[in-house]
Amino acid sequence: VRDALDFTQQYKEPDEPKILSVSDLPFERFTIPPYQRPYKWNIKNVNQLIDDIITFCDKGTEEYRLGTLVLHKRGTDATSPLDIVDGQQRSITLMLLLNELSKVDYQEEIFSQEFCDSMKSFLSKKQFHDSVSMIHIQENINAIRYRIPELTKKYVKFLLNNCCLVVISLY
Repeated sequence: VRDALDFTQQYKEPDEPKILSVSDLPFERFTIPPYQRPYKWNIKNVNQLIDDIITFCDKGTEEYRLGTLVLHKRGTDATSPLDIVDGQQRSITLMLLLNELSKVDYQEEIFSQEFCDSMKSFLSKKQFHDSVSMIHIQENINAIRYRIPELTKKYVKFLLNNCCLVVISLY
């Protein structure tokens, strides 16, 4: 009975869900736990994401929701790691896209150094060792590079500022 009481005393209510733009995501804190499945989004998924960004930007959409991101907070302070529980495929694909966009000539006008550092921190933490993930990552990077010329400043700004995720953080 005592153990049960200790457990209930440790329970912490989840944070209120937040809607965050891509530029406000704390990528540097994200981690992908080892229990997550391999990265399986393919070229079709990448092209759909890019097509959606272009389509909704051209429509003048004020906010485009990319989906939900469920995070597990491993601590209570503002620098604690955040394990991606749900939304791993989308998050990795966004990072691949943003990383390639950050290499384009106009990137310094759009990407802050802080944001670039946050992206690089996330990308440097995760290493994929399974062949399924590695194949999909390489294919998707190639697909992104092929589409980069279409993504003018207007679309990149839309992606960063108008594309949002519903972020749910659990303890």
